[in-house]
Amino acid sequence: MVKLFAAFSLIHYISARNDTASVEYADDEAQRHQDEEEEAHSEEALSEQFKHYDLNEDLQLDAAEIRSVFGNKIDPGVLFQFFLRVDTDESGTMSREEYLTSQKTKSLYS
Repeated sequence: MVKLFAAFSLIHYISARNDTASVEYADDEAQRHQDEEEEAHSEEALSEQFKHYDLNEDLQLDAAEIRSVFGNKIDPGVLFQFFLRVDTDESGTMSREEYLTSQKTKSLYS
C-alpha cells in the first residue's frame, strides 16, 4: 500500500509540474502575443502621428513642419538637438523610420 501511495504521489507531482510548466508556457505565449499587439498598435499610432506632422506629405519631417505643428511651444534649441539625434542619415529631414525609432527609444531625448 505504501508503494502504491508513493507511486501515486510521484505521478501526481510529475503531473502537477507538467501542468505548471504548461500554464507557464501558456502565460508566456499570451504575454508575447499581447506585447506584439501593443507594439503593432503603438507603431500604428506613431505612424499616424508622423502623417499628421508631415504637412506636405513628402514622407519626411523637417524643422519647419514641426514648428508649424507645435508653434512657439517648442524651443528652437530643443528642436535642433532633437533633429541632431534623430536624423541618423544626416539628410536634414526625419524619415518615418527615424521618427518611429526616436519615439520608441527614449534615450534619444536625454
